[in-house]
Amino acid sequence: MASNDQTSNDADFTSKKSNAHDEGLREWFEEYMSEDAKILSINHHLVQAVASDELDEDLIEQRISNSATTPILGRFCIKCQELFDNWPTLGNSSTREHDSEPGSEHGWEHAAVRPCSSFELEASTRAGCKFCAFLIQGLKDKELLELFRKIENRLLLLGKHLMSYLSIQNWGANPQQLLWSNLPANCYEESPDVLSTANDWLSHCIQKHEACKGNEHGALPTRLIFVGEESPRLVFTSDYQETLRYAALSHSWGSRKVIVLTSENIDQLTKEISLQILPKTFNDAINITRKLGIDFLWIDTLCIIQNDEDDWNKESALMSSIYGGSVITIAASSARDSTEGCFLKPPNFSGGLRVRITDGGHQRVQDFRSVTEYDRSTLRAHLGTRAWVLQEKMLSPRTIHFGDRGAFWECRSSIASEFFPNEFPNRFVKSLVCRTRKFEWQWPQIVTLYSAANLTYGKDKLPALSGIAKSIFDENGDQYLAGMWRRKIEEQLCWGLQRCKASERPPWRAPSWSWTSIDGSVSWPEFYELSPQIFDTKYAHVVDADTTTCGYNLFGQVTGGFIRLACSALAVGHIFYTETFDVAGYKDVAAILWNVGGEKKKFPIRLDCLNDVDQDYPRPIHLVPLIGGKTPTFIFGSEGEIINKMMIAGIVLQNAHSVSRTYTRIGSFKFFSRFPEIYTMIYTMIYTMIYTMEKDDEELYEPFLQVLEEQGLATAEAACSEILSDADPPDHRYLITVL
Repeated sequence: MASNDQTSNDADFTSKKSNAHDEGLREWFEEYMSEDAKILSINHHLVQAVASDELDEDLIEQRISNSATTPILGRFCIKCQELFDNWPTLGNSSTREHDSEPGSEHGWEHAAVRPCSSFELEASTRAGCKFCAFLIQGLKDKELLELFRKIENRLLLLGKHLMSYLSIQNWGANPQQLLWSNLPANCYEESPDVLSTANDWLSHCIQKHEACKGNEHGALPTRLIFVGEESPRLVFTSDYQETLRYAALSHSWGSRKVIVLTSENIDQLTKEISLQILPKTFNDAINITRKLGIDFLWIDTLCIIQNDEDDWNKESALMSSIYGGSVITIAASSARDSTEGCFLKPPNFSGGLRVRITDGGHQRVQDFRSVTEYDRSTLRAHLGTRAWVLQEKMLSPRTIHFGDRGAFWECRSSIASEFFPNEFPNRFVKSLVCRTRKFEWQWPQIVTLYSAANLTYGKDKLPALSGIAKSIFDENGDQYLAGMWRRKIEEQLCWGLQRCKASERPPWRAPSWSWTSIDGSVSWPEFYELSPQIFDTKYAHVVDADTTTCGYNLFGQVTGGFIRLACSALAVGHIFYTETFDVAGYKDVAAILWNVGGEKKKFPIRLDCLNDVDQDYPRPIHLVPLIGGKTPTFIFGSEGEIINKMMIAGIVLQNAHSVSRTYTRIGSFKFFSRFPEIYTMIYTMIYTMIYTMEKDDEELYEPFLQVLEEQGLATAEAACSEILSDADPPDHRYLITVL
């Protein structure tokens, strides 16, 4: 951040020059920034245009004196010492060809290593840095110092605080290396090191990571954008016989209108896509794709016909193979719409650093970083809040995020950032992308993240997850039921809203028993992943289940669905409303009163939507227990025996209006046992070390079992549509249908 003195000095500097709004200066600036600063020669007309500019030596001195200098350690400033400690590896003489030419694979590798201005270099030189003195002398020897300052002056007149970059380059077979500085350039051009790092990440991943092999034999998208020429154009993949390597863009549409593919403009876009009509994010994505050496790019807005529902349904059904088959996904993580672009990192932002420190007389490397950096750069970035993006991220073999916290790399084998390019230290983050097990086992985490994300259109709830669902189906062949899986359906039916916010149930898009039927973040029963080892009691099981899908996507939108439960017992009652909060901040607005042992007890339930139950004319509701048993939470009894905390969980139903003796889900419940008071402290200490603490209120596990014992069979017989004569297990006799 510039100091007040520096800002004031910039104003003085600016005031003594020509008007910053001069049209000629602006035209020069626009043309200059559109060029590649690394390849502009001194004789280029844009560079020569500044030759006649005048410099005020007094103001230059003020600028130098006000430039912030880094501390000098020994003979070098900290920036130079850090460069020496992290000198880039550009191969060695044995890998270089004697007849190397610029642009050849081995002979002219280069890396941009640090930003600098002529004023900053001069200030550090005067403070005693020998390497800054060497660099500034190089500019003087080549008669470039005055030229650089004239360009910097013009940029300052326009309020642009842009810098040069020092580059290191191999020189054919010569073991020495060249040092040179780019002309001052824009944010994109002043960050070639980021894209160079991205190239390194991509090359290393492709060559070394077996787990990151893409789905090369999957179905290609119908269309791609060819970016291998100056003017991009839309192409049909069916016109190519060879395997196409393409990048995919993940971005937030936002509310601003930008160009999209339609049935009216498709012919024109197959001829040319003018860069001038594309928003900044698309232009950045094209530049990144080219820098990564990839010729094709997939952007949903330009590769799916947006006013053709049939085309949209067809292409959305291919999401698993589109992202899974891409070489890399480029994520515009911080941009709120397509006009903001990819490169949004502030000039002085730091996402961490690695330094050499002295500890006890010994030197060691120390990493400084925030433990939340991964979440902030990916999951909690703006793009990470969009529901569609989760599957784009998880299906891609590798993703590079560009946002306001810099560049961040994720693949199935590693995580890195531009600040820690050789992988995040100590692997202190857990990523859904780094797959150590199948998607099937990640499903609870996937659902929790996905349900908390935002969707513009509720009807997309299932389509936006369909790619991941198809990948799981390809792994295990299980039956997919509107966001649920048949093999663990009883446990998954016990999902619950983390917080009930909605008064009204949204328009129908899934059966009521599916979490996709409502809005809001859902969670699964505690210890879900340990089931069925710990939930050793099944109070009901699903005997039949099905959904009806529509369109091309067998994992997308549904038009109907049901489950048939064979139950052992049900409990019936009426809801009353309370105003209490549990420890997680969930508002317990509903409960049922039952007489247990001569005492009225309140059994709180979690409603899916507040107005599912008519408070003026309440209907009876049924609690259907599904799973139960021991949890991993335990204490040691007086004789050293293990005492587990017990739980029973299930769903809350009410009669459906449409069909007799059928039901719809309106909520869920979980009732726990309670440890004796003398063990509460021990229990709390053990429990908080392992899991998030559940509220240890009054005992409800045993009382609910008493309710079931007193009324469960009679209630089940009265509520069911059929009593099974050959039930297996025998007590699961009562059949009910839930829509």
